[in-house]
Amino acid sequence: MKIVPSKPKIFPDNYVAIELSKSDVDISQIYDKAVSGGFREQTNLHITIVGSEANDALNAKLDPLGAGDKENLLLKLDDLISKFSWDFTENEFFLIQKTGKFGTGGVEEKRSSIIQVIDMPDMEKFYNEFNKLAGQSIPTQFPHITLFTKGEREDPDYFGIPIPSIVEFEKISSEIK
Repeated sequence: MKIVPSKPKIFPDNYVAIELSKSDVDISQIYDKAVSGGFREQTNLHITIVGSEANDALNAKLDPLGAGDKENLLLKLDDLISKFSWDFTENEFFLIQKTGKFGTGGVEEKRSSIIQVIDMPDMEKFYNEFNKLAGQSIPTQFPHITLFTKGEREDPDYFGIPIPSIVEFEKISSEIK
């Protein structure tokens, strides 16, 4: 089923994501398995469009600019976002696991997430244009929705696992059967 979400939002740190509601995704077929496996349902459902690597590149381009030029570049980013369709279709579920230093604390921990891979045809087109705007060659963000999370830290805000590209996804994923 094709889902038509809201337009991606540029957040104050220039991170770009589509905010989703629970009604935008169907977790019924994976819910019992996730909860019995110790996962908690993700409360901040979203699709990352400009994540950590792309965000770093954008901010590096913005940092040396004056206020007016920064605003102009962010307006160009907003116009670029508006050019594309952000429709998606749901696909398979995957288990993602990674040990590393995540979030602001930099504490080594193991994290697990259950994600749903999505087909979002305009993501690649967006990144072709985004890279021109940012003056970079950042890999296309891997389109997915994090549905359930499990981690070692008590703060649930840090339980997600960044998946900036298809290469990273292939390193840390296994299909849920």
